[in-house]
Amino acid sequence: MRYILRTCAGREHYADYVKKCIPSVEVCFDDVGGAMQNWIKSLEMAGNDAHVNIEDDIWITENFEKK
Repeated sequence: MRYILRTCAGREHYADYVKKCIPSVEVCFDDVGGAMQNWIKSLEMAGNDAHVNIEDDIWITENFEKK
């Protein structure tokens, strides 16, 4: 399972937190001009792979990947 985190400038501390909890997370940084465009970019990153698309301000539960 792939994990893709969407974030933007000024919210890097959220991405750092998620990276600590889910080391395999892939970060989709908004450099395309807004939330909707970043959502589309994250879907393009995933392609046809099964994935979890994550907002950057999520709180990760303990043992997230196992659950």
